[in-house]
Amino acid sequence: MNNSKSYRTWIKSDDNSDAGITVYSVACYLSQGIQADVFAFEYDAYLYLVDQAEGLTDAQRIELEQLAKLPDREAFWMLFNQCVSPITTYRIETHNLQLQPNLFKA
Repeated sequence: MNNSKSYRTWIKSDDNSDAGITVYSVACYLSQGIQADVFAFEYDAYLYLVDQAEGLTDAQRIELEQLAKLPDREAFWMLFNQCVSPITTYRIETHNLQLQPNLFKA
């Protein structure tokens, strides 16, 4: 049985540099198993991470969402690692994808 979902996120062509795009993968090793998702926007990846994290209180989630807005994420990771369940593991990675031009474009 395949439980995967597929989403399409449209990004304006002028947001890409040199026909490429940066995507963010979030991997979570939770008590219920492993899950991974990909996001087109960095802030969305951090929000998803906060939403999926086990062991956080509502107040901690709110604070982490605020810290995720900051350009320097050191405070985010310090609080995140102090608050999450020690039996879980989380990771965000950046991937730069080079996109090919539409070959069928008239």
